[in-house]
Amino acid sequence: MHKIAGLEYNPLYDMGFERVGCWLCPAALGAEFRRMPELHAELYQRWDSYLRDWAERLGLPAGYIEHGFWRWREHPPKMRLLAQQLGIDIVPKDAGGEAEAFRIGVVSGISPCKAGGYSIEGSARGGQAGGCCGNDEDAG
Repeated sequence: MHKIAGLEYNPLYDMGFERVGCWLCPAALGAEFRRMPELHAELYQRWDSYLRDWAERLGLPAGYIEHGFWRWREHPPKMRLLAQQLGIDIVPKDAGGEAEAFRIGVVSGISPCKAGGYSIEGSARGGQAGGCCGNDEDAG
C-alpha cells in the first residue's frame, strides 16, 4: 500500500470516489450515493430506511429522498427550482416540530471541505427515539 504522511491509501479513490472522509458525506457526488447499494448494501439499507422514515414523518414525498434533497438544511435556489420543476414539495409539513429536531452532532474531526464549509465527523439525529440507525446516543 502507498502511504502518505503515515496514512494508508484508501482504495475507494480507485473506485471513483472523491469524498471518503465520512460515511455518506452530504457533499459527495450523486453518483457516489448510487454506488453505495452495491458496495455496502446493509449500511446503505439502514441509512435509506432511516431517511425514508424521517421524510414520511415530516410529510415529505419519496422524491425528496430519491433526488437527494435531504442533503441540504436550507435548499439553495438551484435545488428549489429543481424541486419545483419535478413537482416535489420540499417544505416539511411539521416545520415547527420534528423538522427542527433533525440535527447533526459534532464528535470530532473538523476540517475544511473542498465543496465549501467544513467536513465534520459526527452523528445525525432526526427526532425519533433511538436517533440515527437505531443508536441511543450520539456517536462518540
